[in-house]
Amino acid sequence: NKIKTILEAADITALHPSEPEWREEILWFWYHHAISCAIWRYKDQSAACAFAAKALEYQRDSHPNKITRLLSFLVNDQLAEAEAWAEGIESEPEKGTAADLIEIYKNRGFF
Repeated sequence: NKIKTILEAADITALHPSEPEWREEILWFWYHHAISCAIWRYKDQSAACAFAAKALEYQRDSHPNKITRLLSFLVNDQLAEAEAWAEGIESEPEKGTAADLIEIYKNRGFF
Protein backbone atom coordinates (compact mmCIF):
# COMPACT_ATOMS: atom_id res chain seq x y z
CA ASN A 1 0.00 0.00 0.00
CA LYS A 2 2.89 2.37 0.72
CA ILE A 3 4.36 1.77 -2.75
CA LYS A 4 0.95 2.37 -4.37
CA THR A 5 0.64 5.66 -2.52
CA ILE A 6 4.13 6.75 -3.56
CA LEU A 7 3.54 5.81 -7.20
CA GLU A 8 0.19 7.60 -7.35
CA ALA A 9 1.78 10.74 -5.94
CA ALA A 10 4.80 10.61 -8.27
CA ASP A 11 5.31 13.51 -10.65
CA ILE A 12 5.12 11.73 -14.00
CA THR A 13 7.02 14.53 -15.74
CA ALA A 14 10.01 13.88 -13.46
CA LEU A 15 10.25 10.22 -14.41
CA HIS A 16 12.58 8.69 -16.96
CA PRO A 17 10.69 8.14 -20.27
CA SER A 18 10.43 4.38 -19.66
CA GLU A 19 9.14 4.72 -16.09
CA PRO A 20 5.56 5.99 -16.56
CA GLU A 21 4.63 2.74 -18.30
CA TRP A 22 6.05 0.71 -15.40
CA ARG A 23 4.25 2.96 -12.93
CA GLU A 24 0.95 2.29 -14.68
CA GLU A 25 1.63 -1.45 -14.83
CA ILE A 26 2.36 -1.66 -11.11
CA LEU A 27 -0.69 0.41 -10.22
CA TRP A 28 -2.91 -1.63 -12.53
CA PHE A 29 -1.62 -4.82 -10.88
CA TRP A 30 -2.29 -3.46 -7.39
CA TYR A 31 -5.86 -2.43 -8.21
CA HIS A 32 -6.54 -5.63 -10.17
CA HIS A 33 -5.70 -7.69 -7.10
CA ALA A 34 -7.52 -5.29 -4.79
CA ILE A 35 -10.73 -6.18 -6.65
CA SER A 36 -10.28 -9.80 -5.60
CA CYS A 37 -9.57 -8.82 -1.99
CA ALA A 38 -12.70 -6.68 -1.90
CA ILE A 39 -14.76 -9.58 -3.29
CA TRP A 40 -13.41 -12.63 -1.49
CA ARG A 41 -11.97 -11.24 1.72
CA TYR A 42 -14.18 -8.29 2.60
CA LYS A 43 -17.38 -8.85 0.58
CA ASP A 44 -17.35 -5.11 -0.16
CA GLN A 45 -19.03 -4.33 -3.47
CA SER A 46 -18.47 -0.58 -3.23
CA ALA A 47 -14.72 -1.04 -2.79
CA ALA A 48 -14.60 -3.66 -5.56
CA CYS A 49 -16.33 -1.25 -7.95
CA ALA A 50 -13.93 1.57 -7.04
CA PHE A 51 -10.89 -0.69 -7.41
CA ALA A 52 -12.14 -1.97 -10.77
CA ALA A 53 -12.56 1.56 -12.07
CA LYS A 54 -9.03 2.49 -11.00
CA ALA A 55 -7.56 -0.72 -12.45
CA LEU A 56 -9.15 0.04 -15.80
CA GLU A 57 -7.77 3.60 -15.67
CA TYR A 58 -4.25 2.21 -15.34
CA GLN A 59 -4.63 -0.69 -17.78
CA ARG A 60 -3.37 0.17 -21.25
CA ASP A 61 -5.64 -0.64 -24.20
CA SER A 62 -2.99 -3.03 -25.51
CA HIS A 63 -2.70 -4.87 -22.18
CA PRO A 64 -3.27 -8.62 -22.64
CA ASN A 65 -5.19 -9.17 -19.38
CA LYS A 66 -8.93 -9.66 -19.97
CA ILE A 67 -9.98 -10.54 -16.42
CA THR A 68 -9.87 -6.99 -15.05
CA ARG A 69 -12.68 -5.84 -17.34
CA LEU A 70 -14.62 -9.04 -16.68
CA LEU A 71 -14.39 -8.43 -12.94
CA SER A 72 -15.48 -4.85 -13.49
CA PHE A 73 -18.60 -6.01 -15.27
CA LEU A 74 -19.39 -8.56 -12.58
CA VAL A 75 -18.86 -6.31 -9.54
CA ASN A 76 -21.10 -3.77 -11.25
CA ASP A 77 -23.80 -6.44 -11.75
CA GLN A 78 -23.47 -6.36 -15.54
CA LEU A 79 -23.74 -10.09 -16.19
CA ALA A 80 -24.77 -9.83 -19.85
CA GLU A 81 -21.77 -7.61 -20.58
CA ALA A 82 -19.47 -9.99 -18.68
CA GLU A 83 -20.75 -12.98 -20.65
CA ALA A 84 -20.31 -11.14 -23.95
CA TRP A 85 -16.79 -10.08 -22.93
CA ALA A 86 -15.91 -13.65 -21.90
CA GLU A 87 -16.96 -14.97 -25.31
CA GLY A 88 -14.10 -12.99 -26.82
CA ILE A 89 -11.47 -14.50 -24.51
CA GLU A 90 -9.72 -17.21 -26.49
CA SER A 91 -6.57 -18.15 -24.58
CA GLU A 92 -5.98 -20.05 -21.38
CA PRO A 93 -5.80 -19.64 -18.49
CA GLU A 94 -8.03 -16.57 -18.87
CA LYS A 95 -10.77 -18.41 -20.78
CA GLY A 96 -11.19 -20.91 -17.94
CA THR A 97 -10.86 -18.24 -15.27
CA ALA A 98 -13.56 -16.16 -16.95
CA ALA A 99 -15.91 -19.16 -17.11
CA ASP A 100 -15.25 -19.96 -13.44
CA LEU A 101 -15.85 -16.37 -12.31
CA ILE A 102 -19.13 -16.14 -14.22
CA GLU A 103 -20.27 -19.47 -12.80
CA ILE A 104 -19.46 -18.38 -9.24
CA TYR A 105 -21.23 -15.06 -9.79
CA LYS A 106 -24.33 -16.80 -11.14
CA ASN A 107 -24.48 -19.48 -8.45
CA ARG A 108 -23.78 -17.55 -5.30
CA GLY A 109 -22.82 -14.03 -6.22
CA PHE A 110 -19.72 -12.24 -5.06
CA PHE A 111 -21.19 -10.29 -2.13
